[in-house]
Amino acid sequence: MVVEETLSKHLYKTILILLKTLPFILAAVYLLYTILAFIGIDAIFFGYICHISLLPWVFIYTASFAFNFCIVHRLPLYYILVNDTLTTLDYYLNIPVNNFTLLMLHSIIAGVFIFLILLYHQKYVRHNKETTYRNIREH
Repeated sequence: MVVEETLSKHLYKTILILLKTLPFILAAVYLLYTILAFIGIDAIFFGYICHISLLPWVFIYTASFAFNFCIVHRLPLYYILVNDTLTTLDYYLNIPVNNFTLLMLHSIIAGVFIFLILLYHQKYVRHNKETTYRNIREH
Protein backbone atom coordinates (compact mmCIF):
# COMPACT_ATOMS: atom_id res chain seq x y z
CA MET A 1 0.00 0.00 0.00
CA VAL A 2 2.82 2.41 0.89
CA VAL A 3 4.64 1.53 -2.35
CA GLU A 4 1.52 2.35 -4.38
CA GLU A 5 1.14 5.73 -2.66
CA THR A 6 4.81 6.54 -3.24
CA LEU A 7 4.53 5.48 -6.88
CA SER A 8 1.38 7.56 -7.23
CA LYS A 9 3.11 10.62 -5.74
CA HIS A 10 6.09 10.17 -8.06
CA LEU A 11 3.80 9.77 -11.05
CA TYR A 12 1.86 12.88 -10.05
CA LYS A 13 5.07 14.91 -9.68
CA THR A 14 6.37 13.60 -13.01
CA ILE A 15 3.16 14.58 -14.78
CA LEU A 16 3.28 18.05 -13.21
CA ILE A 17 6.89 18.55 -14.29
CA LEU A 18 6.08 17.36 -17.83
CA LEU A 19 3.02 19.59 -18.10
CA LYS A 20 5.01 22.59 -16.87
CA THR A 21 8.05 22.08 -19.10
CA LEU A 22 6.44 20.65 -22.24
CA PRO A 23 4.95 23.97 -23.43
CA PHE A 24 8.36 25.68 -23.14
CA ILE A 25 10.11 22.88 -25.02
CA LEU A 26 7.43 22.86 -27.73
CA ALA A 27 7.53 26.64 -28.11
CA ALA A 28 11.33 26.65 -28.35
CA VAL A 29 11.26 23.97 -31.03
CA TYR A 30 8.50 25.86 -32.88
CA LEU A 31 10.69 28.97 -32.90
CA LEU A 32 13.78 27.03 -33.99
CA TYR A 33 11.81 25.23 -36.71
CA THR A 34 10.42 28.55 -38.01
CA ILE A 35 13.87 30.15 -38.13
CA LEU A 36 15.43 27.14 -39.84
CA ALA A 37 12.61 27.00 -42.41
CA PHE A 38 13.13 30.65 -43.32
CA ILE A 39 16.88 30.28 -43.79
CA GLY A 40 16.33 27.29 -46.05
CA ILE A 41 17.11 24.37 -43.74
CA ASP A 42 14.41 21.75 -43.95
CA ALA A 43 14.34 20.35 -40.40
CA ILE A 44 11.22 18.29 -40.94
CA PHE A 45 12.12 16.00 -38.02
CA PHE A 46 11.30 18.91 -35.67
CA GLY A 47 7.83 18.95 -37.15
CA TYR A 48 7.42 15.22 -36.64
CA ILE A 49 8.72 15.27 -33.09
CA CYS A 50 7.28 18.45 -31.63
CA HIS A 51 4.45 19.76 -33.79
CA ILE A 52 1.14 19.40 -32.00
CA SER A 53 -2.30 19.59 -33.47
CA LEU A 54 -5.27 21.32 -31.92
CA LEU A 55 -6.56 18.45 -29.76
CA PRO A 56 -3.30 17.80 -27.84
CA TRP A 57 -2.93 21.57 -27.48
CA VAL A 58 -6.42 21.76 -25.94
CA PHE A 59 -5.54 18.91 -23.56
CA ILE A 60 -2.33 20.59 -22.35
CA TYR A 61 -4.11 23.93 -22.07
CA THR A 62 -7.01 22.43 -20.09
CA ALA A 63 -4.58 20.51 -17.87
CA SER A 64 -2.82 23.78 -17.06
CA PHE A 65 -6.10 25.03 -15.58
CA ALA A 66 -6.83 21.72 -13.86
CA PHE A 67 -3.46 21.87 -12.09
CA ASN A 68 -3.85 25.61 -11.43
CA PHE A 69 -0.75 26.74 -13.35
CA CYS A 70 -0.03 30.46 -13.62
CA ILE A 71 0.04 32.50 -16.82
CA VAL A 72 3.78 31.88 -17.21
CA HIS A 73 3.10 28.24 -18.07
CA ARG A 74 0.27 29.13 -20.48
CA LEU A 75 2.09 31.81 -22.47
CA PRO A 76 4.13 29.27 -24.50
CA LEU A 77 0.85 27.58 -25.40
CA TYR A 78 -0.53 30.92 -26.59
CA TYR A 79 2.64 31.40 -28.65
CA ILE A 80 2.15 27.98 -30.25
CA LEU A 81 -1.48 28.86 -31.05
CA VAL A 82 -0.54 32.22 -32.59
CA ASN A 83 2.35 30.64 -34.52
CA ASP A 84 0.16 27.84 -35.88
CA THR A 85 -2.61 30.30 -36.76
CA LEU A 86 -0.21 32.58 -38.64
CA THR A 87 1.42 29.65 -40.44
CA THR A 88 -1.96 28.18 -41.39
CA LEU A 89 -3.25 31.53 -42.65
CA ASP A 90 -0.11 31.97 -44.73
CA TYR A 91 -0.42 28.46 -46.14
CA TYR A 92 -4.08 28.71 -47.14
CA LEU A 93 -4.47 32.44 -47.84
CA ASN A 94 -0.89 33.18 -48.94
CA ILE A 95 -0.31 36.35 -46.90
CA PRO A 96 0.95 38.89 -49.47
CA VAL A 97 4.34 39.65 -47.88
CA ASN A 98 7.82 38.45 -48.74
CA ASN A 99 9.58 35.79 -46.70
CA PHE A 100 11.78 38.26 -44.83
CA THR A 101 8.75 40.25 -43.66
CA LEU A 102 7.04 37.05 -42.56
CA LEU A 103 10.19 36.04 -40.66
CA MET A 104 10.23 39.45 -38.97
CA LEU A 105 6.56 39.02 -38.02
CA HIS A 106 7.33 35.61 -36.48
CA SER A 107 10.34 37.12 -34.69
CA ILE A 108 8.27 39.99 -33.30
CA ILE A 109 5.62 37.57 -32.05
CA ALA A 110 8.30 35.38 -30.43
CA GLY A 111 9.93 38.45 -28.87
CA VAL A 112 6.63 39.66 -27.43
CA PHE A 113 5.93 36.28 -25.88
CA ILE A 114 9.46 35.93 -24.49
CA PHE A 115 9.15 39.40 -22.96
CA LEU A 116 5.76 38.54 -21.43
CA ILE A 117 7.07 35.24 -20.04
CA LEU A 118 10.04 36.98 -18.43
CA LEU A 119 7.87 39.81 -17.12
CA TYR A 120 5.26 37.55 -15.54
CA HIS A 121 7.92 35.15 -14.27
CA GLN A 122 9.67 37.95 -12.40
CA LYS A 123 6.37 39.29 -11.10
CA TYR A 124 5.08 35.95 -9.81
CA VAL A 125 8.38 34.48 -8.63
CA ARG A 126 9.34 37.62 -6.71
CA HIS A 127 5.87 37.83 -5.15
CA ASN A 128 5.84 34.13 -4.22
CA LYS A 129 9.35 34.25 -2.73
CA GLU A 130 8.53 37.34 -0.66
CA THR A 131 5.29 35.78 0.57
CA THR A 132 7.02 32.50 1.44
CA TYR A 133 9.88 34.29 3.19
CA ARG A 134 7.43 36.44 5.17
CA ASN A 135 5.42 33.37 6.20
CA ILE A 136 8.56 31.55 7.34
CA ARG A 137 9.75 34.55 9.40
CA GLU A 138 6.35 34.89 11.10
CA HIS A 139 6.34 31.26 12.30
